[in-house]
Amino acid sequence: MPEDITILGTGNDDEKNPINDDVEVKGPTPVNITYAAELEIISGIPADIVAAAEGQLRALFDVTPSVPGIMPLGIGYDATKDRLNASAMVPGVKRINTDFVDVAVPDDGLAVLETLTLTWAWASEE
Repeated sequence: MPEDITILGTGNDDEKNPINDDVEVKGPTPVNITYAAELEIISGIPADIVAAAEGQLRALFDVTPSVPGIMPLGIGYDATKDRLNASAMVPGVKRINTDFVDVAVPDDGLAVLETLTLTWAWASEE
């Protein structure tokens, strides 16, 4: 425990000392993320596939888990191309094309989705 912290009271119910200290609570430093990608689709309804991929990507930036299998990025977690692409891989997607570059998030930072753009194209037979 740091030396400049003083704890008052014994924890006894007969001695209740109010805490009168001013406390400053700092939130994480936001790190804006812009993600744009083209989903190459092999089957299914493109609008439904894009909507599913978008939902999973947005869940990656939620405060609490909202989609099974998608754990949100927490404080200090980098936003990596691999993690974002993995979140967007839903049934019907063959591959994802994106120029996204990994974003390093400081220990006190939090990745915040600023812009999300998803397009689609039918996958080639390669």
